[in-house]
Amino acid sequence: MKYTRVDITKREGNVNFLLWFKFFILLPLLAIIIGAGISKKIITPWIKNNTGGVSQPNIKYDGTNFYVVQAGVFTNENNARLLSGSINENGFKSIVICDKSLYRIIINIFSEKSKSEETRNNLKALGYDCIINEVDINSLYFQNFDKKHMNQYINLISSIINLQVNIWEGQKANSELISEYKKDMDSIMALSGNIKDDSVKKFLDISNKYFNEIKEGKYENCLNYISEEIFILKDSI
Repeated sequence: MKYTRVDITKREGNVNFLLWFKFFILLPLLAIIIGAGISKKIITPWIKNNTGGVSQPNIKYDGTNFYVVQAGVFTNENNARLLSGSINENGFKSIVICDKSLYRIIINIFSEKSKSEETRNNLKALGYDCIINEVDINSLYFQNFDKKHMNQYINLISSIINLQVNIWEGQKANSELISEYKKDMDSIMALSGNIKDDSVKKFLDISNKYFNEIKEGKYENCLNYISEEIFILKDSI
């Protein structure tokens, strides 16, 4: 009589391997695939619909810091102009700008912190108290913005203000700077329809005034325009 030998141990091993494969590899993999599909088709659209398309309101972008050297803030314009005149008698070119109901004495605006600190220290040596207002373009946040274009917009703002500061410091706008300025302005105007914010409109109006004047070789209002832009943008930080 012949007997057929069945290797029960081997068979049980194969069964155990298949069970292990199903529970520890196949099922988790399926769960990941299904979860990704649910997230893409259901969760993400729900977040966009319920947050105006923005899931994180304070998104940071690459930008630049600017440093405003300020000698005082007054509610009375005459007092501000008296102090500004006194400062200018010592070789500075301070201006007075109206920021809402306040009159700020602006000494200068820099893209380098060390320069702003040097100016502040020089004024303190003469007996004038100064502060440095740091404006971080990275922190700009506009209501109802189009997220897709926001990064481009903030980088353009940074580029334009940098150009303005450089032109103001050098008191000269050569053809290369004017061409670069125009290119940035054209780009920002093309994007402006995607961002509905009052501060954006004000910024563009002032930037256009600045551009038109430097084309004619007029620089006396440059610091005024940059200061106004900075404090308009500061409200969005």
